[in-house]
Amino acid sequence: MTMQTMKRSEDFLLVLQDLRHVTDLLARTAVMAIIAVASSVAAAASATDVLLDSLKATIARQDEFTERKEAAIGAVRSLLEGDSVPDAEVCRVNTLLFERYRKYQVDSAIACIDRAEAAALRLGDGRRALASGIRKSMALSMCSRFLEAEEILRGISPEALDSAGRLMYYEARSCLLEYYAAAAPRNRYDAAACRDSVFRYLSPHSYSRRVAVAASLAPTDSAGAEVLFRELLAEYGPDSPEYAMLTNHYATVSLQLGHHDRALDYYLRSAIADIRSATRETLSLQAVAMMLYEDGRYREAYDFTLLTLSDIRKSGISFRSATTYDAYSIITSALREEEQRSHRRLLTLLAVSALSLLVLIGLTVCIYRQMRRIARMNALLNEKNVLLYENNVTKQSYIAEFFDVCHHYIDRMEQTQKSLYKLAAARSFAELTRRLQADESVAEETDGLYRRFDSIFLKLYPTFVEDFNRLLRDDERVRLPEGALLNRELRIYALMRLGITDSGRIAQFLRCSTSTVYNYRTRLRNRAVDREHFEEDIMKIKAAHDL
Repeated sequence: MTMQTMKRSEDFLLVLQDLRHVTDLLARTAVMAIIAVASSVAAAASATDVLLDSLKATIARQDEFTERKEAAIGAVRSLLEGDSVPDAEVCRVNTLLFERYRKYQVDSAIACIDRAEAAALRLGDGRRALASGIRKSMALSMCSRFLEAEEILRGISPEALDSAGRLMYYEARSCLLEYYAAAAPRNRYDAAACRDSVFRYLSPHSYSRRVAVAASLAPTDSAGAEVLFRELLAEYGPDSPEYAMLTNHYATVSLQLGHHDRALDYYLRSAIADIRSATRETLSLQAVAMMLYEDGRYREAYDFTLLTLSDIRKSGISFRSATTYDAYSIITSALREEEQRSHRRLLTLLAVSALSLLVLIGLTVCIYRQMRRIARMNALLNEKNVLLYENNVTKQSYIAEFFDVCHHYIDRMEQTQKSLYKLAAARSFAELTRRLQADESVAEETDGLYRRFDSIFLKLYPTFVEDFNRLLRDDERVRLPEGALLNRELRIYALMRLGITDSGRIAQFLRCSTSTVYNYRTRLRNRAVDREHFEEDIMKIKAAHDL
């Protein structure tokens, strides 16, 4: 192979390595992008669900907000209490009541503005009377009484009004055209001329002018309208009266731009604000219902549409009722079809479940039989394990004690041996004989052995004395001297609890006769509550590890 060929091979390998690095980088970038998109989708869904839950919680408190609204209206109405309220005050207060009722109970709003107009006429105040008539025209348009509203506006000449009156007049005419178009979608009337007239009388930097400009841009320049509404939302927060209308406009523009999730979020915010302020012109709630319907969430869409229809009936604001009833019919049909599909799926599921239940019952019977057999084996095994464990613990304790006792007695024997050797070496035979004949050391060692036994046994069975006494009659219970751990009677049964049941071995340990052990056992059995099972109950006294 030539040098040139080798160099080409090395270059080719370097190129392959670079391509591998680029491929890995692209793969990692793609994965990160997918994760980021998935995270943003999940976060958006989570935020929407939170707003939806908040809307449902707000609806649950609707009566509370209605009571607040009624209390606020009652506070204004109380200003008219009394026998001699001036007509100027009657006009002012009824105009305030009109504004409170306008989007709450339109019939009450009309009644209030009629009283305000009558008071203005009694005062001879034509300006106030015309303003009341214009307001009444707005209320009549809201409850679909368009001919009456048109008749009122036709009888008013805009030239006879001041700039504020003309602004109100053109707003009323714009409302008339827009509400009529909403009530009869096939007969579209252009309200642009009226909106242009409204613009002429609005302050250039006023809130109303800015909202009107943004709303007029929405059909042709949605992006520009979105910027304007976003600026307004930054100034007017959720606690402001304007928030419900601004969020509704912003949601509509977002929907036009194709931002479905953002539109739903802001319609939800607007609906929440409407319910909190007890506004019954619930356009946003109906928009939420339709968007949920499009997402296949028919039950929630149905509930929200029912609430919208209820608000229409309570408020009398009916210019959008035709659209709402159409939506109600569409959603009801979809919900009915979904329920029928669910019913068919349920029947199929029930049939499969019934068959599965039969199979399951058969398997359960077989398993139950096997489990009973296993349970019996486990119980027997547990008993053996407990016995083995208990014997192991006892064995370990006594082995340790055995070594300790052996060591102790070796030391004692060594000491005794040395002592006796000294006496023998000193030829003190009389003392040596006395020491060898004395049994004090034997008695001391025996007592020490019993104390060790009592101590170790009560560590293994700390409740032995109490449990033992519970097996005896109240007047026959064992009473130990102060400082004593066990006595001879208790030691007999302590040894039995350890598994030493032979009376001979027990007598050997306790340094007494077999008949003495037998007499003790007979005497205690006679003092027991249950004589037949007394010694069996003794064997059931729990060790420390079972407590």
